[in-house]
Amino acid sequence: MKLPVNQIICGDALETLKGLPEESINCCISSPPYWALRDYGVEGQLGLEPTFEEYIEKLCNIYDEVRRVLRKDGTCFVNLGDTYAGGGRGYEYWQNDDKQSTNPGSAVKCPKVQIPDKSLCLIPQRFAIAMVERGWILRNVIIWCLGGGVRIYVHSQKGDMPMTVKDLARLNPKTIQLWNGKQWTQLIAIQKQKGNGVQIILRSGEVITCTKEHKWPTQRGLLTTSELVVGDVLESCRLPQPSKLYDPQYIPAEDVAWVVGFYLAEGSIDTTGTIQFSVHSDEPGKFALIRQTAERYGATYRVHFHKGKSAVICVDGKVFRSVIETYITGHTAHKKHLSVKCWQRSDSFLHHLLLGYLAGDGHYDSKNNRWRLGFTRNYNLEKDLRTICARLGYSITLNKAGSFCNGKRFKSFRGEIRILEVKQKQNRNEIIKIKKAKGCAFYEIMVEDEPHLFALASGILTHNSKPNPMPSSAKDRFTVDFEYVYFFVKSKSYWFEQQFEPYVLPMNRWGGIYTDGNVEGSKYLKEDIDPAQLTQRPRSMRPNDLGRNKRTTWTIPTEPFPGAHFATFPKELVRPMIKAGCPEYVCTKCGEPRRKIYEKGNLVPSTIDAHENTGENFRPSGDDAWSQMRKTHKPGYAYENKFKGYTDCGCGAEWRPGIVLDMFRRVRNCWLCGRPGETRLHAHRFVA
Repeated sequence: MKLPVNQIICGDALETLKGLPEESINCCISSPPYWALRDYGVEGQLGLEPTFEEYIEKLCNIYDEVRRVLRKDGTCFVNLGDTYAGGGRGYEYWQNDDKQSTNPGSAVKCPKVQIPDKSLCLIPQRFAIAMVERGWILRNVIIWCLGGGVRIYVHSQKGDMPMTVKDLARLNPKTIQLWNGKQWTQLIAIQKQKGNGVQIILRSGEVITCTKEHKWPTQRGLLTTSELVVGDVLESCRLPQPSKLYDPQYIPAEDVAWVVGFYLAEGSIDTTGTIQFSVHSDEPGKFALIRQTAERYGATYRVHFHKGKSAVICVDGKVFRSVIETYITGHTAHKKHLSVKCWQRSDSFLHHLLLGYLAGDGHYDSKNNRWRLGFTRNYNLEKDLRTICARLGYSITLNKAGSFCNGKRFKSFRGEIRILEVKQKQNRNEIIKIKKAKGCAFYEIMVEDEPHLFALASGILTHNSKPNPMPSSAKDRFTVDFEYVYFFVKSKSYWFEQQFEPYVLPMNRWGGIYTDGNVEGSKYLKEDIDPAQLTQRPRSMRPNDLGRNKRTTWTIPTEPFPGAHFATFPKELVRPMIKAGCPEYVCTKCGEPRRKIYEKGNLVPSTIDAHENTGENFRPSGDDAWSQMRKTHKPGYAYENKFKGYTDCGCGAEWRPGIVLDMFRRVRNCWLCGRPGETRLHAHRFVA
């Protein structure tokens, strides 16, 4: 049988797999239906078995067939979630009094094994043990941490600020108030739920994900999301400045705020703690403002001019740096954003901060009375700019874009800010696109006062869709914010391409601990680790420009999908699995995969090592591992890994991409063929 590549085959997963040829798949990445969590409306579906023993048995039978079609050097990744016993979404179990009960409205009987009500069933662990007993080799348990969250504007015990709904859900509702456009209104409750949603995209570039039942005040009145159409305009409001302002006399609003904003756009901190600003030599006003602020806090000021008209202003001073770090969090272009203290300052402070930022990342278009701006893909900064404009009453448009530099494309944001009131032909709050968003987690927020409105951090008003909510059923446990991904292999010798990630705190590459929680300017403790431990580390773990070996805890947000699918993988979750577990090229004759060949290059300056400007943190020389490390590594540098090419099996045949299999596609109607719900599961495979 010829393997059907790049096709979706409708049918029962087990029966379809039996028709595939042996050892024809390089990698399997799948997420089976979780037990007792969802009814797909199909008779005999996987996931509604009366007992979890039957569910695991049926699931393992499917993966027995996966093992048959998988090559000997193949890999298998399985994402599986757990279920709570009794009530809720799970099914009822044997009670302590040994009575049987069933889930209301279903004919599912109780399992044979006693599990107390409210206990986790440990489905992923039971499945993993059963797989190992059937001959699979379990190499890793990967923890997928779920992320994401919409930001709203809150009045809390710490002051007024934007806050994600995810963080808000952890607080006591009695301590939180939300802005309804005219006054602060008391938060009553916040309840988390899962379901199918809708993604609303506004002309301003803002993307909002919500349920179909959520309500929005519009120019046509109060409408549910399902009633919205392209062209509707959502209502918005201006966010208030705090009633109790944080206004220290030693940090005046104008000059300091401008410098803070300019640092947000063009500033950095080097390894010695020096604040650096990139400026144009033809802009004397910027030199004067930075110098004036530096002298205010007793900092030293110097300028380095480079070829052309670029210059770097260097400011040294602990107080000056502390002022900057009071208002700015993060030190790189991808991570810099405003701290909580900024939102406790006046609107005047935010106005001057914004002017300073636009002086760096913006360009004033005098003809159209607007600031054009562009910056690297920094989502926190994008949200901060929207909140600033909502506080100040300015108009903002930001859209995802791509920028080219030295022949490479970089992800960015591009848009405009209008400070002066100019009548625009098109409302920034107009809906330009509505699409489906599947498998998202939503929060229902309930507020006290009429008209039951509250504002997002961008100023968009939304409605309290459930004024009289039922209390949450999970008040006596921690919120689960992860799922398991099991990494199985068929044999001891299998294909795996090592993946890397940036070095992070609190450990350095040799096991050393930082003396503080900050990369820049940190010093390693001299008593890092026992030198004997260093010799036990594999050579691949020595410092190189690729980073460290990828860990097994992955923080990846869920991702909406417009097709008819209940729960899709985020692309960033699948990407490392395919890169690590599926070869890029496979010989069409012998099936041997090609491996990448690297050679050790020269020592090059390393950004991850930039703070190691001296060798003082290494142990004294001697006949030990530390001495050998000093001979082979220079602080502040890492070895280049030069890519030379691929291995060759010598067959002389053509090469094809590796093949990835996913045999679970849970749909009501296939988005490809339109076949209705009698197809229980879908099996599809695609070229990586």
